[in-house]
Amino acid sequence: MVKRTILAILLAAPLFAFAQNIKLGKVDQKALFDAMPEKVAAEAQIKNLSEQYQKEYNLLRAEYNRKYADFQAIAIDNKTPGTIKERRMQELQENNQKIELFMKNTADDLKKKEAELIDPLKKRIADAVKQVGDEGGYIVILDVNDPKVAYMSSMFEDVTPQVTALLNATNQ
Repeated sequence: MVKRTILAILLAAPLFAFAQNIKLGKVDQKALFDAMPEKVAAEAQIKNLSEQYQKEYNLLRAEYNRKYADFQAIAIDNKTPGTIKERRMQELQENNQKIELFMKNTADDLKKKEAELIDPLKKRIADAVKQVGDEGGYIVILDVNDPKVAYMSSMFEDVTPQVTALLNATNQ
């Protein structure tokens, strides 16, 4: 009986030792991002660019509103020839198209600028989390703000083939 107990303890000891080495972690990547000094500079650049685009949009819109007011004045005037009215209407349509194109280009430019300035900061955070995970012996590090895994050790085995086989067997 004593031999069985000792044997059971000896067999279970490695399992307990392994279980104690499992390290899980959590990280707040949003807080890390917010704490980066480069974030403030990047956001200031994006805000400055956005304000420049807003000023230009306001100028385009003011020009459109002026032309629209002029058009309304001649539209009700019976003495104004139809060709002039048509030309003014065409100018309004062209101005509206300019504004729409400007807004699209502005949105694209702001998106590109944000990717240019913000993405490298996010990559630095991800690289730092990976380094901490590798050096600290963590199995998994979860982001507290996002349901995704921030870091996963190479010790994980991909069980997709087994699950696929099980689903195919079930689906037949």
